Amino acid sequence: MGDPEITLARNYQVGAAGRLHMDLLPHTGAMTTYSVLEADPARPDYVTDSAASATAWATGHKTSNGRLSTVPGKRNSSQPSPRWRARTASQPGTCRLQS
Repeated sequence: MGDPEITLARNYQVGAAGRLHMDLLPHTGAMTTYSVLEADPARPDYVTDSAASATAWATGHKTSNGRLSTVPGKRNSSQPSPRWRARTASQPGTCRLQS
C-alpha cells in the first residue's frame, strides 16, 4: 500500500485530521521493484509482473518477467540458482518450493 492508498483510508475512516493505528508505528518503508530484460539481464524492464516482483521480495535478486526465483537470461531454466537457494533457505519468513 502506498501513501495515496493510506491517505484515502485515513480520510475515509477518521478524516484528514485523524490518525490510523498504522500511523502510530515507529517506522515506515517503501520498496520499488522492477524486473530485468530476458535478453539482457543488465537492463531494467520497468513493467514488472507478479512473479518477478515476488522473486525480488523473496530472494533479494531480480529476474525477468514470467520467472519465479529462477535465473534471468537462461532458456528453460527451471532450477533456482544455488546462491538464491542457499540464501532463502537460511532466512526465516521465506519459503522455497522443491520439485
